[in-house]
This record gives sequence, C-alpha cells and structure tokens, in this order.
Amino acid sequence: MNKNLKDLTELISNDSLVSDFEPRGSHDGIYDVSDDAVEILRVLTYNVIMPVLCVMGISGNCLTIVVLKHHGFKDTTNLLLASLAVSDLLYSLLGVVFCVEHFIYPFSIDLYSIISIYISLYLQLWNNAFLSTSVYCVVIIAMERMVAVVFPFKAALIITPTRITVSLVFVFLVCPPLYCLEYLTHDLLILPDTVTNYTYYIPAFSQFYLDNEKFVYMYNNVFLNIVFIGFPILLIMTSAILIVAKLKTSMRKVAGMSSAAHKKRVMDVRAIKITLSLCVCMMVLVLIPTNVTSWYIVYTDYQPFSISSQMVFTFVARVTGPQLNASINFFIYVQTSSKFANTYRKIFLTCTKKTRG
Repeated sequence: MNKNLKDLTELISNDSLVSDFEPRGSHDGIYDVSDDAVEILRVLTYNVIMPVLCVMGISGNCLTIVVLKHHGFKDTTNLLLASLAVSDLLYSLLGVVFCVEHFIYPFSIDLYSIISIYISLYLQLWNNAFLSTSVYCVVIIAMERMVAVVFPFKAALIITPTRITVSLVFVFLVCPPLYCLEYLTHDLLILPDTVTNYTYYIPAFSQFYLDNEKFVYMYNNVFLNIVFIGFPILLIMTSAILIVAKLKTSMRKVAGMSSAAHKKRVMDVRAIKITLSLCVCMMVLVLIPTNVTSWYIVYTDYQPFSISSQMVFTFVARVTGPQLNASINFFIYVQTSSKFANTYRKIFLTCTKKTRG
C-alpha cells in the first residue's frame, strides 16, 4: 500500500484525532425522514429560500441605514436600530457565501467538500458572531425602551447617546472574539496522494483541543449557550413583560392628557411597537429554536430523531429562521412607524419619479 494512503487510513481510523462533524443520534430513529426528502429540503433551503432572504436582508438593511442616517443619530433609538441593521447586513452578506457553497454542489462534489470544510473551520464562527451581535443589539433596544417606559422621568439621565454608543461598541468588540476559540480547536490536514494525484482535505482536532477537551466542550456548549441564548432570552422577556405591564396601567390615564402629552405618547407607542416586534422576531425565529435544538442535541441521551431528522431541524431552526430574522426588520419599521415609512417614500420614491420623469 502507498505510504500516503496508509498514513491516511491510519489517520481516518484514529477517532481521537479526526474531527467528526455529525450530530449525535443514530441513522435509524423512531422519527426519521428519507435521504431524498433531506436533499430536497437542502436544495430548497440553500438554492431558493436563502438567496431570496439574503437579497432581502442586504437591500432592506441598506435602506434602513440610509433612512435612519437621514433622521440623524442623536436619537438613541435611531442609533440602536442602525447598529442592528449593520449587524444584520453583515450576517446576510455572509449568508451569500453559504448559498454559493451549495450552488456548487451539483457541479462538483469535490470542490463543494473542500469549500464546505474551509467554511466550517474559518467562516462559521463569524456567522455565529454576527448573529450574536444582532441578539445583543435587540437586548439593548429592549432594555432602552423598558427604561424609557417604566422610568419616564429618569430615562433622560439613564439613557444617553454616549452610554448607548459605549454599549454598542462593547457588543461589537466582544461578541466576535468569544467565538475565536474555534480557531484553536481544529486543524486542516492537507494530504496529497501521489498515486491517484488527489489531495485529501481532512479537518482534525488540534493538539489544543485534545489537551483541553473538557474545557472546550463546556465553553462551546454551556458558556456560549448561556451568554448568547439563555441570558438574552431572560433580558428580552423581562423587558417586554415590564413594557406591556406599564403600558396597560398607563392606558387608564389617557383621558386627561394635553395635546403635547398625547403627541409624546403616540411617539412612545410607535417606538414600543418596533421594540416588541423586534423582540418577538428574535425570540421566535432565533433564540427559542436555537436553544431547543442546542440543548436537545447536546444534552439529551434519548435520541428518537435520526440524524436525517436533525438535519431537517437544522435547516429550519438554525439556518432559515435566523436569516429571516435578519431580513424582515425593514418591513417591520415601514409597517409600525409612519415616520420611517414617510422618510423612505420621500427619499426613494421621489428619486424614482424624478428619474422616470
């Protein structure tokens, strides 16, 4: 046997070294789906749904940034929404890379495999980082609105543009590095075979991972889940409940309001609509599905779902949901804020009419 092939065979047979990217579970489960169904869903997800959502996300978030820039960033709400748009834009741009990866699949399985390995090792963590940044942008938005509603007389002292800016800079600087441990856990082995003239690309656990396996496991599956899923769920739900409760109690005081107070209330309600819409989308499309699938796959010994079924969950809960969340905020703003909608019409629809004229 050729020495390279022999070394390759020994390497692949060494379970302690070669990285296994398959989820936990068996190929035969109580709840199973056929391979054909998984393939159809893969094609539908990455070749149809994801490209549409990525285009919506890129165009919608660019339009959002332009409209909010026109409003100015002295208002902390505009600053927060613009930051969320930037994070979602980066997430959508990276989503295009994943779409291109799967477009290659029918034409060259070998090229697809190589690109897929590189993306898994070097780009997936950025995908998670941008998503986590968006999560904490929504957390700050929810907490900012909660303070403004629950403590209206102290809000101006608590919420200042400087403090909001510092919070956002902290989120954008801290979230990505927390995922950088992934760079240390895997190596890419490139093994050329002189007989077949073929080069093997094999993801393998690094020596750092082998020396710190328990730490890496706890960091990735416990610490990151708590920081980027559990903690945001708690903060967003608490803020939303306090906002709704305060809103209900203040409804009784509407009758005796002056015109100025009524105008301010209308603006507050508009901001509350946007905040609650963002919170619901983040909870339903990202945090809850990701939390359920993560804890189920990692911590549950009983696995009634086959690996094929788990792949279906991944397509729906961990791919389509987050990308949909990153793509629909522009439409939420247009529907819930007349000021945003009017500015959008003024900037873009007027320009379109002038161009046609």
